Amino acid sequence: MKIKLAGLDLTQFVEQPKTNLPKFQVNDFGIFTFSKEAIEKLQLKPESIVSLDHEEGKPSEWYLVVNAPVGFHLRERKSSGLGQHNVLCFQNKAFARFVIDNAGVKKFHIANTPEVVDGLHVYYPIKAKK
Repeated sequence: MKIKLAGLDLTQFVEQPKTNLPKFQVNDFGIFTFSKEAIEKLQLKPESIVSLDHEEGKPSEWYLVVNAPVGFHLRERKSSGLGQHNVLCFQNKAFARFVIDNAGVKKFHIANTPEVVDGLHVYYPIKAKK
């Protein structure tokens, strides 16, 4: 079964168990935190540069850009949850407010495979987790 919603192929989000999906969340302090699965599957490292972009005219279609030419540098910090492992994050309160206001949520799933590869920039579709 191939599900299409607003031009985005959602099968990549439902083929694997929910717990294995890479994800990130943003809080009211502007901290964007990437899960252990996201770090591993997207090969993120401290000082990786990431950006969140949406397609013009399609405000519901968002992408995580890895190795972005302009964006946010990831830094390492200790997770506050169970297991106490290191996570990667960046902080920008104004951008966080923009994302939360436009998406309406604070948690997002990241597709396991990139949808578009443009030179050195890799675009991963993201979906709001409701």
